[in-house]
Amino acid sequence: MKLLLLFVILILSTCDSLRVDENELKVLKTEIRVNSPLDSYKSPAEIPAVSQRSVPFNETTDFWGLIFLDGKPISDEEKEKYIQNSFWVYNSDTLLGDRAKIKFTEAQSEQIFFYAIDALNDTLKDTVRIYANKALNIKVIEPIHNDLTIDPCGTDPLTISWILEGLDTWETPLIKLFAGLHPDSTRLIGETSANKIKLKLNNFCAENKSVGVYWFLEAIAMSNMFNTSLDIVWTPMYYFQTKQPHSNKSVLPLKYRVFRGKASKGNWLKAINTTIDSSIYISPSDSLMILDYLPPGDWIFIAGDSLHLDYKPDSVRLVLEPGVVYIDTVILNLKDSIAPRVILDSTFFESLRFRIFDGGAGIDIEDIEIEPKNKFYFEFNDSISDSHNLYITLEAKEKLYEDSLYFIGTDLAGNLIPQCKWYVKYNPKLSVAGPFCHSDN
Repeated sequence: MKLLLLFVILILSTCDSLRVDENELKVLKTEIRVNSPLDSYKSPAEIPAVSQRSVPFNETTDFWGLIFLDGKPISDEEKEKYIQNSFWVYNSDTLLGDRAKIKFTEAQSEQIFFYAIDALNDTLKDTVRIYANKALNIKVIEPIHNDLTIDPCGTDPLTISWILEGLDTWETPLIKLFAGLHPDSTRLIGETSANKIKLKLNNFCAENKSVGVYWFLEAIAMSNMFNTSLDIVWTPMYYFQTKQPHSNKSVLPLKYRVFRGKASKGNWLKAINTTIDSSIYISPSDSLMILDYLPPGDWIFIAGDSLHLDYKPDSVRLVLEPGVVYIDTVILNLKDSIAPRVILDSTFFESLRFRIFDGGAGIDIEDIEIEPKNKFYFEFNDSISDSHNLYITLEAKEKLYEDSLYFIGTDLAGNLIPQCKWYVKYNPKLSVAGPFCHSDN
């Protein structure tokens, strides 16, 4: 940068000689400021001055040419006093003014110049090297996330490889590997400029145990001219787990989930190994089970409920690798998709008793309505209900009555009671015909 010393020449009234008053010495200089996302909340004067800056290509970048007087930015009013005009020069183009908006439509390295002509026709200048970078991106090739087939500790180091995209000709890659036994305790393991690195598992292993490792990569685009970074990206957090040492048996967490209902003593689980034609029948005591030491092969896991037959059994098929400790829980869903059934249980002289049967999630009294409401007294006989049945006794309010009767409601799984009607006649005694369901029409 060129520094211009402005001397205020005082003409002394008492003689013809000239002298400089040191107290009137002024220093003018220019500085370029370039915006960045991290500086978006700052004023131009608060943005640090840099000799080079990395910006994304194909996006508009703001440049400010600031004038400083004795180290302090001057106001627009003061600028008119000291500066005649200012302009920018880049790539043979010229832009007037102290602010420029420039869009780099391709990845390139470009020198940007800012000039200011002061009141004495001297030129102030500053420059900044701009790197319009392609977006840096790193894609992991191996191992895949949640890889559970990593050889046990004590074997050869694990190779981690990747593809780096968006590196420009003026950039050199620097890849850093971070790893640890917990996402919050990863540490720097090594760095390279290549597209792969070796991870020694002995640093994490416990004797005769499988071990899970969290890891990620940090990719930095370093300037070839300056020892600074121009761009930096990170991979997501990855995870892998080694096989169990000295064993080809697998461990699998398995959970069955009852959809809108409660687990019962009738829940069962069957595991079938189709590779060796064997099966395991389990009566689970808890909805979450850890199945240890499963032989490798093609497995089918099936869950059901022997006491609630409205629950449709669910199944999943998995190929278990030798010695793998699986971390993702396999979930089997037991879902009741069968509607409750309304049955006329008995008829008395002045009352009717209905039974609402549900072999799945069950029925709540609060979810049942009877129409028409004003024709019957009714009560729910909880004393004789069970896990599948809800009994309702209806007593006619008046004789010489003839009308239709129907139930509205759902079971706990949300299945609607079918649209069925019973025709009730009370003349001279109570009788009923039905049900006549909507599908019977």
